[in-house]
Amino acid sequence: MIVLMRLERPILIILFIGLSLSGFGLLYAAATTPWHSDADAYFARLGEIRQSLDRPDPDFTTASRQFHANQAHHRTHKWLYADLGYAAIAWGGLIGAWLIARAAHMLGQTPRLRMVVMIALGSISAGLMIFCSAMHPMGRYQVPEWGDSIGIPMMAIVPTMLMFAFIGLIAAIPIWVGGGATVPNQLIWRTPHWWSLLATLLYLPIILLGGLLIFYFWSPGGWASLMTGFALVWIALEGRAAALTAREP
Repeated sequence: MIVLMRLERPILIILFIGLSLSGFGLLYAAATTPWHSDADAYFARLGEIRQSLDRPDPDFTTASRQFHANQAHHRTHKWLYADLGYAAIAWGGLIGAWLIARAAHMLGQTPRLRMVVMIALGSISAGLMIFCSAMHPMGRYQVPEWGDSIGIPMMAIVPTMLMFAFIGLIAAIPIWVGGGATVPNQLIWRTPHWWSLLATLLYLPIILLGGLLIFYFWSPGGWASLMTGFALVWIALEGRAAALTAREP
């Protein structure tokens, strides 16, 4: 365990450098990759689809289906590289922020402050996740101009942020009521106990939700989804650790 603690900082520094370099490399690959495998064929087909709507009774449903089929047929890895690059830089940024916080001793002995930071980070990231998941495809012209308005997803930003803040506050209850003077350091009890099992079952759905959000790191806005999931998992694990530490036999 002592050896692992000594290796923590070098490993995190290596991950920070590796993820940052990988992220910028992926963004460079995205910038140099063409938008479509055959631009002439893509825009010719797009012109035909638009022309089909120039009639008294346009069939927008069929046109949208044809639009997305045309997109899929001429898709390149440009935006996959971009989304992976954003996610890698986001991971690198999180690791870098943690290294700075540890070096400055800002968060080491202040679990309540850590919770405030994580809830704020998660809430902001949740709003960005909704915003970017709608705006990235629009900026990349991956949605038809005759499609539905983005008003509905935009209206979901504030409720999503409030929902995350509520979940975070509930999950962190053991931190708020536990005095906040010590660092929860017991993720797993040495011996099984009914309270350990109950705490695990209570926090497992939150951890699974966070893991699911992290899994979508490759999608439009996935870099923000990744940070939301990271904050959610962190809050759940530390809340569970505080609950177990309070009931340590």
